[in-house]
This record gives sequence, structure tokens and C-alpha cells, in this order.
Amino acid sequence: MRELYSELILDLSKNPKNFCKIPHNKSSEGHNPLCGDSVEVFVNINEEGVIEDISFLGSGCAISKASASIMTHVMKNQKKADACNFIDNFMKMVKSETYDQKLLSKVAFLKNVSKHPSRIKCATLAWHALKEALGC
Repeated sequence: MRELYSELILDLSKNPKNFCKIPHNKSSEGHNPLCGDSVEVFVNINEEGVIEDISFLGSGCAISKASASIMTHVMKNQKKADACNFIDNFMKMVKSETYDQKLLSKVAFLKNVSKHPSRIKCATLAWHALKEALGC
């Protein structure tokens, strides 16, 4: 478990990026009834389909909050199609499936979640909410 809770995960959990409600035109909620984690993702997408801003609110374990935090960081300024591709690759990474390693270099610290199946839902909660908000 020590390898799972890296310093970066603990830091992002204690000091999450973009942890607020922003003016938005898309949003979605996610809940994990098994552990009680919950998240709401807020997205502002412009007319060209670019994510101009993204944030989240919620409560949950360190992995859930850290994953949501880094998600908001890497998704800013992404085109919707690119964001959907990134999300699909992220899901593959945490499930130990074949994925684009170069694309996911900024979130690679979450790869160890794949060794702990009970934590996959924690790591993917915000990503599922974003996928729903974007209509991927």
C-alpha cells in the first residue's frame, strides 16, 4: 500500500488543484456507494469544443481527490475529442490494459492503482463524471 500512497497523491489530496465551483456550462456528479466518495465536476467548454476551465468539489479518500485534482490540471485547454481519448486511455491504465504511455505521462503516478482493484473506482470516479459531462 505504501507504493500506492505516494507523496504526490497525499499532497494533491491535502491541497487539491481547482477545488471550487466555477461558472460552467456542463457538469456531472459521481458517487461511489461502496466507500462514500462523491464528486461533482464543473466544465466550461467554448464554442470550438475546448475545455476553457474545469474544477471539482467533493469528498473522498486521498486517491479520489488526487485523481480529480490532476484530472482538472491536465484537461484544461483540451479539445473535447482529445479529452475523451485521454479519459479512455486513463481508464485502460488503471485497469492494467494497453494504453498510450506517452499521452499519460502526467498522470503515470496513478498507475499503481491497477495493483489494488478496490481502489480503481476511487481513482476513476471524477474521470467517469467528466466523461459523462462531455458526452464522450
